[in-house]
Amino acid sequence: MSCWESNCSARPTFVCPCSGTGVYSCEAHLIEHLKLKSQNPHQPEPQSFNSYSETKQVICDYLMKRNSDLSNYQSRVIDATAQKIKQLKSQLEVAIDEFQRVIKENTVLIEKVILAENLPKNDEINKILFSQPDEALKIISTLSWIDKEKLPDYIQCKFDSPEERNEINIFRDNTKKLLRVNLNDLSHKEIEIPIEHNATVWLSICKLPDNNLFCFQGINAYSSPTFMIYEDNSIRYLTSRPNLCRYASAIYYENEVYSFGGNNDFGYVTTPEKYNISENKWYKIPQNLSVGSISCNGFSYKDKIFFVGLNHAKIYIYHVSQNKYSEIPINLTPNAVKILHLIGNCIYVIESNSKIYEIDADDIQRWRIAGTSPSFGRPVSHFVQLKNSVYFMDNNSYIMNFDLASKSVRQVKQI
Repeated sequence: MSCWESNCSARPTFVCPCSGTGVYSCEAHLIEHLKLKSQNPHQPEPQSFNSYSETKQVICDYLMKRNSDLSNYQSRVIDATAQKIKQLKSQLEVAIDEFQRVIKENTVLIEKVILAENLPKNDEINKILFSQPDEALKIISTLSWIDKEKLPDYIQCKFDSPEERNEINIFRDNTKKLLRVNLNDLSHKEIEIPIEHNATVWLSICKLPDNNLFCFQGINAYSSPTFMIYEDNSIRYLTSRPNLCRYASAIYYENEVYSFGGNNDFGYVTTPEKYNISENKWYKIPQNLSVGSISCNGFSYKDKIFFVGLNHAKIYIYHVSQNKYSEIPINLTPNAVKILHLIGNCIYVIESNSKIYEIDADDIQRWRIAGTSPSFGRPVSHFVQLKNSVYFMDNNSYIMNFDLASKSVRQVKQI
């Protein structure tokens, strides 16, 4: 209900039956109504309105209208946003294709330049570029954008988290002492470990994500005692490895420790096995006779285990999900001490007194020789990565360092 005066927002308080259906008027416009309206009789009466009911109805009508407006707006925004996303996705796909095309063309040009005996001069290069201004502009703008955004190399190097302890743990041969070397100041301490057997020679050691040490040892017996050393230096014996194994790898992957390579007292290659930490149980892995190698080390990446042996010239891959083996197509130096380590998605193969290889873990066909290495002994510790360096100890008691920036290996200190 509203006053007969269209511009009046006051609440009507009278109703006049002169128009048959009734004319509603507020108190201020009642006299004006009586003067202007010619129809008789004028018998305005005070009107009693149900204010609560009317107010509720007005509010409901208003909310329903606003809700309808909001729904329409929401629909328009969602449609526009979805359309914008599709447009941006299409533009991104075009940009990616263009990047890949430019990179591919540049790679071909670089290879031609490398293989060329007579390199072109700057003015010849300029002639080539300016003869194709559109292509030159695309390349220049692409390179400028890369410089601006400071995009990293395709090899992403991830380093240790601050929570990891900066130390190497080693068992010296024929002792019961664990040697902890602090890499910050190269200080060290020996800790007596209550190992049940007299010999800890040929011990394999694996550092777990929680900083505990998983160990199994090769001794003159038909099994390999297996135990866990905790950060407080306490020890807990686990289920012994069924087969005697020395110089074998110990590689952690998803709550299991995988072991390849190694041999026993009789000179036979040890059957590959894995230890399930939750079940405290060893399981056999299908054997690949060509894989058997002593002094084996490696790492896990995605669903693959990479490892290399001392007396073989191949890097092997065990595909966990497929339960099969494959090789990286690089011929290494036979019988040379080798180290295999992963930094980010880049594999580094370091040969004693030989080459340093750099391999893309996501595309093993992509590799290069990154440098040369001096002579070093067989690694007897796990590998610790700090900042841009990797540390380990060899069997000559030298702490060795591999520097990622310079791709060089050096002796740090003899312990």
